[in-house]
Amino acid sequence: MENFVLPMYGGSSIVNLTSTILRNYGLYTEVKPLDSEPELTTKIVLVLIDGLGLNMLNNIGYGHLSNQSLTSVFPSTTSTAISSLLTASTPGEHGLLGYIGYFKELGGLANILRYSHPLASERDMYKEFIDLKQITTAKSIFVSMLEKGVKSKIVIPREITYSALSRFLHEGVEVQEYVMHWDGLISLKKLMHESVDFVYAYFPQIDTLAHIYGPNSKEVKMASRELLKDLLKIAKGKPKDVTVIITADHGHVEVGKIYKAIEDPELLNSLSMPPFGDSRAVFLKTKNNISEIFKKKYANFEVYTLQEIIKLDLFGNFNENYIDRVGDYIAIPKDNSIMIYPFKRGDERMLKSQHGGLLKDEMLVPLILL
Repeated sequence: MENFVLPMYGGSSIVNLTSTILRNYGLYTEVKPLDSEPELTTKIVLVLIDGLGLNMLNNIGYGHLSNQSLTSVFPSTTSTAISSLLTASTPGEHGLLGYIGYFKELGGLANILRYSHPLASERDMYKEFIDLKQITTAKSIFVSMLEKGVKSKIVIPREITYSALSRFLHEGVEVQEYVMHWDGLISLKKLMHESVDFVYAYFPQIDTLAHIYGPNSKEVKMASRELLKDLLKIAKGKPKDVTVIITADHGHVEVGKIYKAIEDPELLNSLSMPPFGDSRAVFLKTKNNISEIFKKKYANFEVYTLQEIIKLDLFGNFNENYIDRVGDYIAIPKDNSIMIYPFKRGDERMLKSQHGGLLKDEMLVPLILL
């Protein structure tokens, strides 16, 4: 555990940031606010740059902007982290645990972002069966804001507007779509001057580039600098009653050794279903104890039982109704290795960097207050 950064749900995670924002509007949750609560104005603009870890901010010379570091959640992956951010609940409370989850309600595995089976090419194949919000007890913060009379708007890419996850997380809020990040920035600038209490803007481009080129690539550094320069310029012209907050859902780790579970018959014969979760937080439903297999073949992974994971508080407050979604063991790499189960050809294509585990580079994200 010495190389791991654990999620700090007690007061220094992205979930606590949401709690702090909600308190500014007289809304209270069971999650504590940030330990160091910033002074906020009556109007808040929250900008989420997907994948912009604290190390990436430092690499482009912008580390001084971060007032403090926050931790992501576990697994440190978009579907889980943004669900925590926009429901003000820990992963153990909302139950959307990883990139690929197991849901008995759906009869098996589902890619949470696409809300389809990992083999499916279409999006939202499950929506006519069970809507995503029916498999979680959490609710969007925008529903609470609407009930309280807090006027909110969001700025998001057009391609995710009507996804199952978006329909759940953005319930109760007016959506402004954008095609490219440039028109998204223009919409954000306009909203700063409109009569609205809370604005949320989501930019996924850095995360996509990091997966393709690597987090330390010229492409990612250039894109990160340009996006931050534009955001700083916009923030400089904001009204006095506006606080701009910039953060991220997780960081990235350069991919090292790639293990393909499908190529290990001994491991597969010990499992009751394919591995799921994330490549750096591997969920394993087993027929027998797999600890010896990992000691022998995958010594760079720490293997924890479900009970140990809950005791370590990696999921935060854990709803026992979600116990089937975790598996009997979780394998977490101590280095930059990943373990994948490619459900179809080409699933390995975006492997320059990944996230989901507990290393510093994937767990620590910035908190920028402007």
